[in-house]
Amino acid sequence: MKKQIIILFILKIRVILFKNVNLLKKGEIMNWKELAITSHYKTAVAIKNELKQGHIKYSTTGIEELIDALSRSEKRVLRSQLTRLMMHIIKWQIQQLKLKKYWKMNPI
Repeated sequence: MKKQIIILFILKIRVILFKNVNLLKKGEIMNWKELAITSHYKTAVAIKNELKQGHIKYSTTGIEELIDALSRSEKRVLRSQLTRLMMHIIKWQIQQLKLKKYWKMNPI
């Protein structure tokens, strides 16, 4: 009886882990989200291997996580570039104001 309860508990844990985007495969737990964040290339290779083995459902989860990771990366790059552009514009405007004050104070 205790053994059956333990087995059911373990199965429930596995189901919970699977719902949290973890991939159960050959006794090991593969976390697509963590893999996609650390290496896009390794994630793509893992997805390719899953597709070769015929695990469509697992590879779909991996593809979704990879897309999310790539979109976050692109957003960070875009935010960084816009910040740099805004800093240059602000600097340019401040320099223009300083030049105008200089010319007003020192007429030729």
